[in-house]
Amino acid sequence: MIFRFITATFILVSAASAAAGVVVDRSEHTQKISALEGRVSAIQNKADGGDSAGLIKTLKDVNRDSTLDIAIRDYLLEETILALSATTPGPDERQVVQQFLGRPVETFVRLDDEHGSAVVPMYDLAAASRLTLRVWDTAIAKAVVAGRIRAGQWQPVNALNPRDEIPADAWQAGTIFALETAEITSLAAQKSALLESQKLSSQIDPLIHVAARRTGDADLYRAVILNGNLNDARAAIATVGENGPQSYSEILIAATDREELASSAILELGAKASMDPDIYRWLLRRLAHPSDGASAALALARELNNEILTDLRIIILGNQSELTKLRAALVLRMSELPSAHSLRLELQSESLLSEQLRGALQ
Repeated sequence: MIFRFITATFILVSAASAAAGVVVDRSEHTQKISALEGRVSAIQNKADGGDSAGLIKTLKDVNRDSTLDIAIRDYLLEETILALSATTPGPDERQVVQQFLGRPVETFVRLDDEHGSAVVPMYDLAAASRLTLRVWDTAIAKAVVAGRIRAGQWQPVNALNPRDEIPADAWQAGTIFALETAEITSLAAQKSALLESQKLSSQIDPLIHVAARRTGDADLYRAVILNGNLNDARAAIATVGENGPQSYSEILIAATDREELASSAILELGAKASMDPDIYRWLLRRLAHPSDGASAALALARELNNEILTDLRIIILGNQSELTKLRAALVLRMSELPSAHSLRLELQSESLLSEQLRGALQ
């Protein structure tokens, strides 16, 4: 009911907005756009050449051309504004783009779907302008931070204090980009400061992840996976085995103590199991875990081999708990290996199995 209310409200708002603009026929507009290939190529060529002044001239010319179809005009304006994001702007270029921040949407299109032909914006010049300005701000932040790193004048806490003219989100993004290209020795030198700064703000977590991924440092990986915010912790789990420390399996196992990360950590362990027999043994033991056993089963099913099949057979026929046996059966059910299918058929005939377990093996 709530979803229907929100959807209906959205349609009404869009319809009210469209009343002040133009509802465009999608197929006709697509045909018109196909005839503009030369103009769009010229815009892209200017972007590739860093010709921000030329793009600004194009932007002004298109904006004041009253002979253009309104949808074509907005299409060319949006293409030009977005193309400007690939250039280095001066004060004049920035000022021109900022003038579009208050531009209302004037072109709309109908969505023929489950929403009942809702009318939605087609070209949003204000949104395109915000994106271009953010890209510019991020590039400035990256250059500033990279310069400070090269000069040995950067500290992780600088990420929490953007320059006055740069929004905080662009400053953070630019800082991350700067760390992505910094010298490895410079990142390694910041290890202690990164770990200390993590206590101040979760905004330091993505910086720690970048440093951990590029240096392969175990302490940095532990910091972001075990203590960082969930998004950065999950991202670090996905990279810890790529250029990570030899102790990556220990870090991932420790991550299973964080309930929200347990499944991600277990599946990542499974992906690394073929390189470490100890991981297989850990996953087999984890089948008995009340909440994580299903994740362990999935991880094992993805990396199933004949040795694991033998272990699963021993579990199912042994004196393990019924839950553990059911999880072992689940591994066989999820595996596509013919040998797993054969083992399921063999085990179904075992008289020692419970009716529930035989059913799980079918």
